[in-house]
Amino acid sequence: MNLIAIILFAILALLAVFHIIWANRVFWPAKDELSLVKMVIGDPNIRSMPSSKQTYFIAIALLIAGIFALWGGNIIALPLPLWIRELGIFLLAFTFGTRGLATYMIAKHLGEKTQPFKMLDKTLFAPMSLLISIGFIILIVKM
Repeated sequence: MNLIAIILFAILALLAVFHIIWANRVFWPAKDELSLVKMVIGDPNIRSMPSSKQTYFIAIALLIAGIFALWGGNIIALPLPLWIRELGIFLLAFTFGTRGLATYMIAKHLGEKTQPFKMLDKTLFAPMSLLISIGFIILIVKM
């Protein structure tokens, strides 16, 4: 269980780092802002990345999710009631699971997406979200 918690934390921390990079207006791995929008947002009506403030917020949320993974794996202890840990991990499992399943179940109803987002979503973003959800589910079962 510790290994799952550490892997979850590492993945979520890496995703947070990407968001911090983007919040600082570095458009890696794309060549420019529009290319990054097409890669990670995929909405043909959006031409610029979300604000730095919004992007930092997502980075912080991802880090908090990683901390919950470590807490759920009993790697760290937080001075909070255990019901907060259990509810938080359940909500994270639900959120990442919903995100992952949405690609395969309701993506057609959410409007047309641009390439390469469409391909990346089906091959990387959604499967990664589902694996993160499964990791949190394992933490729930092992608590």
